[in-house]
Amino acid sequence: MTIEDKVKSIIRDIPDFPKPGILFKDITPIMQDFKLCAEIIEDLKIRIKPMNIEGIAGIESRGFLIGLPLAMALEVPFILIRKRESYLIKQSHIRMILNMVRLLLKCRLTILKPVSES
Repeated sequence: MTIEDKVKSIIRDIPDFPKPGILFKDITPIMQDFKLCAEIIEDLKIRIKPMNIEGIAGIESRGFLIGLPLAMALEVPFILIRKRESYLIKQSHIRMILNMVRLLLKCRLTILKPVSES
């Protein structure tokens, strides 16, 4: 069974949560399976390592759960992307489209700058 199949089989669908028409993907079962979590991190590490990335950005709050261990495995900085109301200091606004988020970031000290696709 592939890692994708394992993940798909364990995620729970919760219809109409938090409101009608939304299909919530509950990742709690993944977080409760430490072996699967380790497998996911290792698989992502293998896929991402050749890209020579400079950092991992995680979108609050699910992105923190996988992003930090992945950044640690890749030995790169972890960048927290918080909801606008969670900002503690002045930060750039980052436009996000949930479900198909694609962020191309280049990290220089504490400043995030978008980079163009090559």
